Amino acid sequence: MSTTTPQYFLEFSFTASEQTPLAELVTGTVNALAQATARVDNGKVLFLFKVLAEAKLIAVVQGSDAAELESALSVPCAGQLVRVQCLPLRPYEAFAREVLGVETTFRQNTKWASSPGQFYWLTVEVEYKSMTQEELFKIWKEEAIAALGVMEQGGVKLWKVVSERKVQILLKMPSPDLVDNTFMVGLPLFKQHGNQVRTSCKPVVPYM
Repeated sequence: MSTTTPQYFLEFSFTASEQTPLAELVTGTVNALAQATARVDNGKVLFLFKVLAEAKLIAVVQGSDAAELESALSVPCAGQLVRVQCLPLRPYEAFAREVLGVETTFRQNTKWASSPGQFYWLTVEVEYKSMTQEELFKIWKEEAIAALGVMEQGGVKLWKVVSERKVQILLKMPSPDLVDNTFMVGLPLFKQHGNQVRTSCKPVVPYM
């Protein structure tokens, strides 16, 4: 079993106004997030991105105690002007090993995302109508082996959403063409099961 500190996907959506401009909402949320994770055992903001041209932030945070994290994150920064979606995550390599049966000694590249390119955040949802779970997992195992290979090279990070057939993906690619080629024809799950895989893709920029 994975011993990683529990991680969470957070998506913040903002409704700005003349009285509370977007920049103020974003800055207030970022500061509140930093303060909240600092109050929790093993708390940390692992990734923080602004969705390009949208009033949204995406973050991955960790914390040992969900109750403490809830208490810390519940401090209001802008009332109803900020909406939050939260999803529990598990490392994709743990899911691949423990559920799909992939034999792996995966190690994330320490120079992750060091090459030039644009960041993208993808959400992939997988259905399996007219097939068994065993049939789905056979294809998904092939996908996981390919995905872990890409992760070790340092261009992508993946998380499995707990108890859902959903994967969160952060990747850095030199061009949108390469992203499209990879997900349309380059991966087993999309090639063999593409009619039951839904993908959303957002260009994102690191929040400094």
